[in-house]
Amino acid sequence: MGGRIAEIEEGSPAFRAGLRPGDEIESVNGIMVRDMLDFMFHSGVRNPSVTYYRDGLERTVRVRKGESQAFGITFEGLVFDRVRPCANKCEFCFVDQDPRDARSTMQIKDDDYRLSMLSGNFITLTNLAEEDWAKIETMRISPLYVSVHATEPDVRVSLMRNPRAAGIMDDLKRLASIGVSIHAQVVLCPGINDGPHLERTLSDLASLYPSVESVALVPVGLTKHHRPNRVRSFSVDEMERVLETAFSFSNEFVREHNDVFVYPADEFFIKTGTEIPPLGYYGEFPQLENGIGMTRLFLTGMNRSKRFVPKSIASPRRISLITGKLAFPFIERAAALFEGTGNLELKVHAAESVFWGPDVDVAGLLTGTDVVNEIVAGDAFEEVVIPSHCLRDGRLFLDGMTVGDVERKTGRRLVPVAPDFGALRREICKKAR
Repeated sequence: MGGRIAEIEEGSPAFRAGLRPGDEIESVNGIMVRDMLDFMFHSGVRNPSVTYYRDGLERTVRVRKGESQAFGITFEGLVFDRVRPCANKCEFCFVDQDPRDARSTMQIKDDDYRLSMLSGNFITLTNLAEEDWAKIETMRISPLYVSVHATEPDVRVSLMRNPRAAGIMDDLKRLASIGVSIHAQVVLCPGINDGPHLERTLSDLASLYPSVESVALVPVGLTKHHRPNRVRSFSVDEMERVLETAFSFSNEFVREHNDVFVYPADEFFIKTGTEIPPLGYYGEFPQLENGIGMTRLFLTGMNRSKRFVPKSIASPRRISLITGKLAFPFIERAAALFEGTGNLELKVHAAESVFWGPDVDVAGLLTGTDVVNEIVAGDAFEEVVIPSHCLRDGRLFLDGMTVGDVERKTGRRLVPVAPDFGALRREICKKAR
């Protein structure tokens, strides 16, 4: 039940108290801690008492620290007990579209409000018990990221196949009443929760503004393992209608509140050939963790940094840039800026998603298998830049392969780089003169 310590900052209050990596903290001031939120809440006092286990033996120590002073501890995980599982059976669930032989960690469907605040995970609110609501209110757990999908009870229940899904507006009103900020998400399925249903959803969510701070519109993603049901992919025409609805709503909202409020996913703009909105459209980028606005940030960084592209680099380099099909045109535009750079060869690759299927085209879902296939088929250069956000912990792809596995299979050196033009330029020009 306790939190296992992964790292301790040398000289920190925890280090001076004798705590060490591997120790498992069970309670603070006699109160059991089940997650990082519990620990932060109960340890934010002067000189707390900490009970922990080492080698199976229970120990208690007083940690000398100030009220706002950090412990200096990094835990192995944010949740110390088990992650709350999802109780829904959504027709569009991406996890249910994994290959049958996918590794077990990919088949975990979490719906944990604690991870919503700590990691920005989206939750549905359908599995909250009264003790959870009490904890959210007592600890002021905010903001929360909520998958709404639809506010009409029958539409939401039909999509999520869970009768508890009907109470979403009551749940959101309850969060608002206790001071919780909400960032909402609507995964759109054509013919099911778009059109007039989307208009109703946006209107209902706007009624809770500013407690509901933003709404993301995301098109449903279907893999080649999708089991046939009424859910299908969007056509270009249907995507254009979603944009029309979003813009119409946002224009009115801006007039009333000076806030865009509704943010369609980048995919809607790219696949319809609609110009990516300007930087100011995204405000403080409230849905960036959802990938919304990432393309605009990349383009803005490219426009601002292109004057720093060097005329030559010190040593010859041949670099392949591997990305997903959706981002390919933008990475090509970035690579074109280096065409006159001496000692440098760049090649841009759009990797096909063998693991998920051709309809999954975002760079963040590239797997080790996809990268290996593209390196071989595209005869990639000796150095291969890949998007860092397709890796977990900087090394693990979604299919279980590691960066080292890909390097051994291909004989190429992989370089993970953040989806940011400045980071890409710095990597390419490390030895620029």
